[in-house]
Amino acid sequence: RNIQLAMNVSTTGWIGFGIAEPVSGSMAGSDMVIVSVVNGVAHVEDRYALEKSQPYLDEQQDWTLISGSEEAGWTLVEVSRPLISPDRDQDRDIVDGSNLVVFAFGEEDTFSYHFSNRGTSQINFFGSTVPTLSSLPDVEWWDFRALNASIPPITTVYHYTSLMLPISEGPYHLLGIESLETTSKHHPIILRSCRTANRFFMR
Repeated sequence: RNIQLAMNVSTTGWIGFGIAEPVSGSMAGSDMVIVSVVNGVAHVEDRYALEKSQPYLDEQQDWTLISGSEEAGWTLVEVSRPLISPDRDQDRDIVDGSNLVVFAFGEEDTFSYHFSNRGTSQINFFGSTVPTLSSLPDVEWWDFRALNASIPPITTVYHYTSLMLPISEGPYHLLGIESLETTSKHHPIILRSCRTANRFFMR
């Protein structure tokens, strides 16, 4: 079984993604793929990190390039690899449930130091163990409640409200929305942004 991974990043330089060391979740000990698009041609490298320095090139290259392009300052790449890698020395398996991951990108095509363009997270690629938003590292979350709003037992009612997010200047990425409703009356939640800074309308 293979995994197909797509990455879309606001850069025209290199992009890095890795399966982190499973205990610390850090770069040291991670299994990484580095992708760049140079003059319209995409390149992929299978690498591994032993410490917080430039990852080494794997002796066996297991990531396969599917596609890669640049447009309007964004780079979009797709790659694939077996979930259970045949490289038992320099790769990490992508497992059922939560996987700790690292990511980074550069401003140039030449693979070099990422400075502050880096991060860590936790991804459930497949399986039944889904982490809650509040359990993910470096994720901010808030509860928003519609006051004096009741849900009729039969009729479908749409309730609109505006929200001001308590955040500073971004950019930020919206990872998900979880309903606070615990009964069987689950309704869809639609989130729309407006032109006013940090304001959203929820239906």
